[in-house]
Parts: sequence; structure tokens; C-alpha cells
Amino acid sequence: MYITQLNQFNKVNFINLRKVRNSITIFLILWFSITNAQPLYMPRDIKEAFKKETRSILGTPGKNYWQNKANYIINIETTPPSRIIKGDEKIVYFNNSPDTLKSIFIRLIQNQHLAVAPKEDGAELSSFTTGISIKKFFIEGKEVIWKDPQYNVTLKEIELANALLPHASITINCEWTYELTTNGDREGVIDSTTFFFAYFFPRIAVYDDYIGWDKIPFIGRQEFYNDFSDFVLNVKVPQNYIVWSTGMLQNANEVLEKKYLDRLNESAISDSVIHIVTAEDLKVGNITRNSKYNTWKWTADNIMDVAFGISDHYVWDATSISLDSLRQRVLAQAAYNDTAWDFHFVAKVTRNTLDLFSKKSPGVAYPYPKMTIFQGYYDMEYPMMVNDNSYDTYREMEWTTFHEMAHTFFPFYMGINESRHAFMDEGWATFLEFELEKAVMPRDSAVDLFTNYRFKNYTKNKTQDVAMPITSPSYFLSGRAYSYNSYAKPSMAYLALKELLGEELFKKSLHYFMTTWNGKHPIPYDFFNCINTASGKDLNWFWNRWFFSNNYVDLGISNVKRINQKYTVSVNNIGGFVVPINLRINYIDGTSEMIYKSPSIWRDQVKAEIVITTKKKIKEINLENEIFLDSDSSNNEWRQ
Repeated sequence: MYITQLNQFNKVNFINLRKVRNSITIFLILWFSITNAQPLYMPRDIKEAFKKETRSILGTPGKNYWQNKANYIINIETTPPSRIIKGDEKIVYFNNSPDTLKSIFIRLIQNQHLAVAPKEDGAELSSFTTGISIKKFFIEGKEVIWKDPQYNVTLKEIELANALLPHASITINCEWTYELTTNGDREGVIDSTTFFFAYFFPRIAVYDDYIGWDKIPFIGRQEFYNDFSDFVLNVKVPQNYIVWSTGMLQNANEVLEKKYLDRLNESAISDSVIHIVTAEDLKVGNITRNSKYNTWKWTADNIMDVAFGISDHYVWDATSISLDSLRQRVLAQAAYNDTAWDFHFVAKVTRNTLDLFSKKSPGVAYPYPKMTIFQGYYDMEYPMMVNDNSYDTYREMEWTTFHEMAHTFFPFYMGINESRHAFMDEGWATFLEFELEKAVMPRDSAVDLFTNYRFKNYTKNKTQDVAMPITSPSYFLSGRAYSYNSYAKPSMAYLALKELLGEELFKKSLHYFMTTWNGKHPIPYDFFNCINTASGKDLNWFWNRWFFSNNYVDLGISNVKRINQKYTVSVNNIGGFVVPINLRINYIDGTSEMIYKSPSIWRDQVKAEIVITTKKKIKEINLENEIFLDSDSSNNEWRQ
């Protein structure tokens, strides 16, 4: 018995040892491949992060990785139609860095509406406000004399009387007021009794391992970079106002009458859309508790931001879906003016989108307990909230829902620095919108919709706007250059990467990146290195050609030679971007065939020779680009 057990033990351990040795061998081969790969350009601040081992060449957080966080308790009071908002908050900020912080930086995004604030695309006069007014500001219980920032008005540096030591925390209390803008697009007045609140509270800027304090001013277009934090949000509104917010409502029984509370609870277990509040209900009233004011309490943990909307005349739909047997169902909600015909379908579309994310692309279950689509003006994403326009067609509404909800993963699940690297969030959201479009409509229709809106203008543009490398810092770009680098070009690159790796390996590699960096702050090099590691391939040649170059899409047939039964087709990669080759061969007898070559064909060459062996006579050859629209189609055809 003992000898048998010992032999079994040795056999098992031999197998395990062999597995370990195989793993080490694979790791060493991969390590050698990565460390000897074609190098990527790397700025000096990023080099320092790798040197300090907060980032790893394998794409994982380094052994010394850290990130700061905060706990926010925020109280907001709003009394429409008055646009004056009152707020106070308590912030407990945790310095998890190895650095002693002698000052902190406070973001004051509402100051973007000041007339003196620089603005990306200009602003109409009606968007101007007096900005945010800090009434009281305390650090560790001691009042600090507040002086408004003079130059970068959306960022305020405050020197600390006592430096914040590594692994210590600091408590800040603040009271403020501000005026809601009437033309803020992303936030502000929707109508006289419907408001949407975003960037409504002073917050501590990000202090990270590679740039230190994030001091980029907000000027209206580039987006945001926030720490993962825990939030308690209390919103005081007059009776008959409903609040929809990031997070989960903690006191529904205190703010809703039983009839509507029952409907809300029913929606949490229903596959069908429950009309929690209808237009008829609004006419009758008595939806909220009979108090002069009601305070709605919301909580959300480990997220980057909070946003909320209020109205006394929006209807409310909700349903839910089970995405993971290990957790509760996810709520899908819509809040809108009953006159918006398309919004009557939004809750159902939201539920379907959650399902598609889980089953199709990215193949990762929606990570939060709820999603609410609120009718506004801008098509703008926030954690668990979207501020969406109403559209003329069902397809536009569905497509916009796909895109804005995709931002759940990029940047919110992943913690991306949007103001520097917009291609890491907008590019992925654009990619995912196309993946979901293919799931709900014929492929040809999805391709037409996607390319017509996303790629055609970029393809036709021959100015320097198209030539900026994708990795150019987003906050340096404006106009079309920003749009191309954030949406069109990176989404095309991700589609090309999928073509290069194949569906299975692409999804495995993407999941590895998402699993590795969710709840953290990945930078482009973490993404590149993660995909290299997960795929087991040196893809630096691909990253260089797509993300660090001034390339574009342009393939051309330069020559066709025939010797006996062999045709040799020469295809030049004129633009330099790495894309697949699709050759349609039309024969004299009326038949045709497609020849496909992976983007890998361009790894070591800019001219590809494709041999076609056939007894038939070829009438014509065409380069068909489908998604990867060619900037010059004049050389895409050869005729006998």
C-alpha cells in the first residue's frame, strides 16, 4: 500500500515537474522572443516606469506596481428650474505610492464653462457659466484659504501643510456651488425640469507611476483619467423628481411609493421590459414619497466616476438579464421623454447589448450591476450611465447604444488614460460596435454601415491630418486628426490584428489583457506587451507599422505575369499599414474565386508575389478591401 502510494506520488510529481519544465521552456522561448523583438519607440518617462518595475515587459503590472484611490461621500441639492447646484463632500485619499506628496491637485471640470477657459472647439455663449465656487475647503479638519486657479482653471494645486507620506491617507472636506450650463452637451440642462449631472464635484487628480500628477487641462474634447474609487452619492430633489445614477439605489423604499417600488423590484427578475413609470402615471403623480424633498442614496465601489440625471416628467423602463450564474441579474434601464419614439425600445436594446457583450464580443460579462440610458443630447458614456440623443431611425439608436455601452470595458473596466491615449478607448468601442452590428444584421449591411460612417472620410482625406501616428498624445490633437487617431485608425488596427491572429487567439489575447489590467491603469505598452505574451508572438513589427508610423491603407496591383498555367500577381503595400489581401479572380468562363492572404504576409516585405495555378484563363483580378478601404483604388484592378 505504501509503495503503491509512493509510486503514484512520484508519477504525479514527475508529470507536474514535466509540466513545470515545459512551462519554463515556453516562458524562456517567449522571453527571448520578446526581449529580442523589434523595439518600439518608448518615451523616457515610460522607460523610467519599466526601470522602476512598476510595468513589466511581459505586459503585466510590475512587482512594484501601485495606484492611488479615494473614498468620496458626496451630497448634492438641486431644485429645478433653478440651475444653481449646492454640494458638499468628504474625500479620504490614499497615497499608495512610494512617494511623499507635498501637494495635491484638485480637478474642477465645471470651470470649463468659464468664458476665460480655453476650449477645443469653441463654445456658444449660452454654455458659459460662472464656473464652480468653492465655499469652504478643509484638510484634516483645518480650513484652507481658497484661491481660484488663474491659468489652468480646471486644475488647482494645493500645497499641504504636512506632507502626505507613502501609504498614508488624507481627509478633505469641501463645500461648493455651481451653475448648470444650458448648452453643455455632455451635461447640464436638458429641459427646464430635466438635468444631467457629470463632472459635478471637485475630485483629486490622478497621481501615477509614470507621469506623477496628471495636469492636463480639460478643454472640452479630450476626455478623462480618474482613479478607481468608492462613492456614496446622496441627491436631494423636490417631490415628484426621480433620480437615475451610477451605482445602486440604497433606499428605494424611502423615495418611491409602493406601486413603483414593486415594479422596480419586478424588473430585477424579469426578462421582459417593465414600465416602472409611464406617461399616464406621470399625469396622476404620487410616484415618489409625499415629502417636500426626497434624498436618493446611491453607492458604487471601485469605479472611475459617477454621473446622474433627474426629471419630473421622464418615463422609466427596466428589465434585467442573467449573465453569470455566480452573481445577481444585471439591470437594463431607460429614462426618457415619452415623445422620443426610439427610446421606447432602448431598455430592450440595452438588455440585448449586455447579452451580446457576454456571448459575442468582447466575450466578457458586463462587470457592473446596472446600465441606464438617459435621454440627453450628446451620446456620452459614464460608468453604468449613458447620456444619449434620440434618433430618427431604430438602427442609429441601436448602433449608438452599442458604442456608448462598449465604453464600459474601455476605459471604465480598464482604467485607461483617455486624455493621453484615446485610441485605447474610442478605438475599442468602435471595434466593438462593429462586432455587435455583425451579430444583429447581415454582414454586408454591417460592413456598409460601419465603413460609410467610420472610414470613408478618413480614406478620402489626403492631408497631414491622417498622417499623425496613432500613439501621438491625444491632448495634442484636434479636429480630424483627433477623430482619425481615436476612432477610425485604431479600430482598423484592431480589426487587422484579429485578421492576423485569427478569432480564437485574438479573443484569448484580448481576454488576457482585460483580465490582467481590469481595475488598473494600462498604458499602450502594457497592451502591446500583453498581446505579445498572450499570443506567444513577436508582434512589434505590427505595432510599429500601425501605431508608431504615418502609414495609411493603400494596396495596389503592380504587375501580373503568366507562365504556362501560373499567374504571378504582384501586390505592393504602398501605404504601409498591415492589412489582409483579398483578390477576386474572374475567369473568362464566367466563374470566379477569392484568394485571401493574412496581414502576416507583410511582416518582412512591402511587395507580395501571389501565385495562382489554374488551367483557366483569367479575365480580370480585383483587390477587394471590404472593411480596409483603400485610399487609391485606381491601381486595384488588372484586366487581360
